[in-house]
Amino acid sequence: MAHLKLTLFGGFEAGLPSGARVSLPTKKAQALLAYCALRPGQAHQREKLASLLWGDTEEGNARNSLRQTLFVLRTALRGSLSRTLRIAGDTVATEPLTIDVDVLAFERLAAERTPQALEQAAALYRGDLLEGFIVDEELFEQWLTEERERLRELAIEVLARLLRDQEALEMTEAAVRTARRLLALDPLQEAVHRLLMRLHAQAGRREAAIRQYEVCVGMLRRELRLEPEPETRQLYEKIQNGQRPAPATAARWIPDAGPQEIEALTPPNGRDGAGGAGDGVGSRVHGEERAGWALSPQPAGVAEHHARMLRAKIECERARRLKEETAARTAFLRHAIAQNVKIVKALQTVVRDDGSERSLVAREISGDPPLSYSATGSG
Repeated sequence: MAHLKLTLFGGFEAGLPSGARVSLPTKKAQALLAYCALRPGQAHQREKLASLLWGDTEEGNARNSLRQTLFVLRTALRGSLSRTLRIAGDTVATEPLTIDVDVLAFERLAAERTPQALEQAAALYRGDLLEGFIVDEELFEQWLTEERERLRELAIEVLARLLRDQEALEMTEAAVRTARRLLALDPLQEAVHRLLMRLHAQAGRREAAIRQYEVCVGMLRRELRLEPEPETRQLYEKIQNGQRPAPATAARWIPDAGPQEIEALTPPNGRDGAGGAGDGVGSRVHGEERAGWALSPQPAGVAEHHARMLRAKIECERARRLKEETAARTAFLRHAIAQNVKIVKALQTVVRDDGSERSLVAREISGDPPLSYSATGSG
């Protein structure tokens, strides 16, 4: 039995295990398959799918559009892939035994938490879910935004766990690569900047460590209008003075905690357990805020500093989402305007000098002939 291979991280790609591509001609067909594939075996009501992808369309037309899209999918998935899509009565589902989805494999590996599984999961995460994918439907975009954010947070957790494993095993270069990926996803994690500074310094790359500090300071000032934490400045001064920093991280898991509740212990750098944030990376409390520092006592000043930083992070995240949504809608509007311009030009080409035909074209477009005014002002 042939398997359909779906790659949804970083875009949309459908293919066979042999590497041959499977072409789906419309965005709505791709969106429908992706939505169903992320819940393999689950039966989706046609009415719900029609509302998801044709929410602004009259109900009858929406169901007709869904029917046409399902026909497109069944045509594309014919032959050995014919069992991929299961349509029974008023429901639609994907067959779990006939489809492989990178997102599902990523979630499964992330749940295993072994070093090998974490490394494989990190390799699968090639970008946001359906990155660059635009379907101008409010319900679908809302679902996609929520799923993207959930998977991005899981990727941050995966990379944070992998980074701790690599640092503990003294895999310096691998840890450097993982830390860079983690910062690419969340550049405001100051603890990761510190860890990367330490790794560079321990590898003898003093200039790279100093550059990383400068990147960190620039990011905090530009995005949050904050100065770096005292731990970051102290580490920078040690490196600048030629001192070798202490090992980067000592971490343990909270007993019986969920996958997103991680506590990072303060490193052995001369500070006691109540001395500050330490170098916990990628932690997340109850799935809401990355805050390894919140799990140990903090001096009032440091706690206030972190609280301000978290509030600023939330605002930055909201701004990032708004920017993405605005860019997507702007691109759609530009496309629509370009199509309208083509239509107008085509009409201008076919309209003759005969006034009656111009009136006919006007009625087809707006329902009424254009108003004309004489030189004296009478209609």
